[in-house]
Amino acid sequence: MDISNRTLGLLLVAAIVVSIGSTFFMLNSITSAPGFTGYATDNASGDVKLALNSTVSITTPDSTIDFGTCRLNTSASSGYTDYDSNVSYPSLCSNASVTNFAQEWNTTDYLLVENDGGIDVNITVKTNQTAAQTYKGVNGALTNTMYMVKAGQNETDSCVSSGLNTTYTNLSSTSTEHTLCSVLHHEDNQDSLKVFAKIRINNSATPSNSTSQVKWTFTAEAN
Repeated sequence: MDISNRTLGLLLVAAIVVSIGSTFFMLNSITSAPGFTGYATDNASGDVKLALNSTVSITTPDSTIDFGTCRLNTSASSGYTDYDSNVSYPSLCSNASVTNFAQEWNTTDYLLVENDGGIDVNITVKTNQTAAQTYKGVNGALTNTMYMVKAGQNETDSCVSSGLNTTYTNLSSTSTEHTLCSVLHHEDNQDSLKVFAKIRINNSATPSNSTSQVKWTFTAEAN
């Protein structure tokens, strides 16, 4: 059979096209076939772990209220004298650094309780002695004699307002814990509480029994 050069050229082009097409088909089939050694089919995994701090912890960066030396307001019709760290009282108390009663108690003072743990907490307080145990008259125990405590925000919304005790509570027992803040937050700039003290003394108290240093213990419990 006599095949012209033109016919041979066309057959060669057809052969090349068929060859290229067949090669593409074979590679595509091999790539998609399971077990092809040049293609990864297995998976590997790794774990990333992080545990948030759930520690309950509080501190008292400011742990002292010092009224200094005070006198009784014997002219008061109530029959007792109040010393309140949240208000100013002229001429009742001298600061510990001065020596005369003309110096006014002209500033407020407070204890500072800070939640430095990792969760919100409930803060309670109790006393190691009552005012009635400390201040006495010639005939013994006196009425209208008490240690009182209340709290206030040190930072905006540091304590949930509905659970903040802003009214003075009498610490009349050494075994009772009183709630100051039911939810003290743990976030920075929103985790501290002011604690104010008020001491009421019957004006019949004898000066010889009038010195006191009371300790208040604060307890934190997780919410």
